[in-house]
Amino acid sequence: MLEAENIVHGYGDRFVLTVGHWRLAPKEVVALVGPSGSGKSTFLKVLGAHLTPEEGEVRFHSLRVPPPSETLLPGHKHIKIVRQDFGQTPFRKVRENLMHFVRTDSDAAEARQVKGWLQRMGLLELAEEQTQNLSGGQLQRLAVAQALVSKPKVLLLDEPFSHLDPYTKRVLLDDLRVLQESTGIAVVVVVHDVRDALEWATRLDVMHDGSIIASATPHQLYQSPTRREVARLFGRVNELSVSSATALFGPSFPGTVVEGMVYIYPENVRASDFKIPVEKVREEYHGATSTIVYQTPEGLVYASKE
Repeated sequence: MLEAENIVHGYGDRFVLTVGHWRLAPKEVVALVGPSGSGKSTFLKVLGAHLTPEEGEVRFHSLRVPPPSETLLPGHKHIKIVRQDFGQTPFRKVRENLMHFVRTDSDAAEARQVKGWLQRMGLLELAEEQTQNLSGGQLQRLAVAQALVSKPKVLLLDEPFSHLDPYTKRVLLDDLRVLQESTGIAVVVVVHDVRDALEWATRLDVMHDGSIIASATPHQLYQSPTRREVARLFGRVNELSVSSATALFGPSFPGTVVEGMVYIYPENVRASDFKIPVEKVREEYHGATSTIVYQTPEGLVYASKE
C-alpha cells in the first residue's frame, strides 16, 4: 500500500535520516518508536508528503507520491497527517474548523458530515465553541476528525498522546482503535513512550540515529530484543553483566543476553529468585502493580514481587 524506498534526509551536519525499504500494509498499525531526535517525526513528514527528502521516494499503491517541492500544496489526498500542533485556526468555531476539511457537492451533505463526525468524536456540544477554548484532548479529537472526514487510506499521527493526562490518553486510544477498526484504514503513529502503542500497534519500528534498527510485533521485541536500545524501550529494566546475573540468580537467570549484557524485566523477578541474601530498599506503587527495589552486592535490582 504505502512504501518508502532509499530515503535520505539531513539537517546540515546535525542529523541524517536513512531508511532503505519500508512498507505499510492495508489495515496495519505501525508505531515508530525511539528516543527524541531519532528521526520519527521527520520520517512521518516524508511519508505524508510534507517534507521533500534529499534522496529516495514514497509510493502509494506503486505510484510515486510527489513531494511538496513538486506540488502547489503539501500532502496527498489519500494520506492524512495529524500534527503535534493540531493545525487548528484558534478563533474559528469547532464546527467551522471541521467544515473546512469537508468536500461535498451540497450544503446539506456538508452539514450532515460535520454533525456526524462531531458526534462521533464527542464534540457535538462544543460545535459553536471557539477552538482556542478546547482542551488538549478535545483539540486532538478535532484534529483526528479533520483527517478522517476526507476518508483517507492512511492516517499518520505525530505524538497523539503527548501532553495528555492518563485518563484522556486512555479515552483517545480507545477511540482511535475503534475508528481504525471500523474504517479499515492503515495507521502510522509516532510515540515517545512505547507503552502508548503496545496494545494497539501490530508492528513496532524502532528508530535510532535516523535508521530503523528493529521491526517486529510488540510481543516479539519484548520477548527477544536484539539490541540494547530495544531492550530499554519497555521502561524499567535490570541491566547486568553475565557474571552479575549468574551470581544473583544462578546460571538460568530470567533474562536475555543482548550485546554481552543481560536484560531482565522487573516483572520476571521475584524475591525467591535470588540465590544470595538481598535487602529490600523500597516499594514503588503503580496502582494495580508495584515494583520492589532490592539492594544487592551487584547494585540495585528491580522486581515485581516480594
